[in-house]
Amino acid sequence: MLSSYLPYLLPFAFTVNQTSAQLLNLTAISARHNASTLECWQLLTPPTTFAGATNFPLGDATDAYLGVIAPHTHIGQAWAAHPQFSIFLSGLALITLPDSSHEAWVQGGKYGMIIAADTKSVSASGHITDFPGKDETVIAEWPCAGGIVPEHAVLHEGPCGLQELLGV
Repeated sequence: MLSSYLPYLLPFAFTVNQTSAQLLNLTAISARHNASTLECWQLLTPPTTFAGATNFPLGDATDAYLGVIAPHTHIGQAWAAHPQFSIFLSGLALITLPDSSHEAWVQGGKYGMIIAADTKSVSASGHITDFPGKDETVIAEWPCAGGIVPEHAVLHEGPCGLQELLGV
């Protein structure tokens, strides 16, 4: 059954655009028309390379924290306190929206990064997060520098699918 969610278990990855520069794609919890939405974003800040690594700038990391969530936890309706990056280091999360059929499955590990930007100032509905796995979910979270959402392009409504994540 989990294999049917494969396109949604990989919320970020690298893709290749027409200029052959790699850019970062990730699933975003955003807002439109005062309601939370799931979107596939491509961050537009180009990466740098150093010592053979491709480095994607994410801004300053202040007020970062590490959260540990017990298995089978239901958070209920919530909003991002501020625009923030979240990297799921382990575990499994299901993000749904009160006013939409879109959902995003986030598997901890290599592809477990999202951005949450549905603050109460832009969304009346918020989002719902469940942690259905049998193991704890560990999440590293930090606000976007200055509370500013990074420059991005919306690739489409709904979470990023496998084709965006792997650049196919």
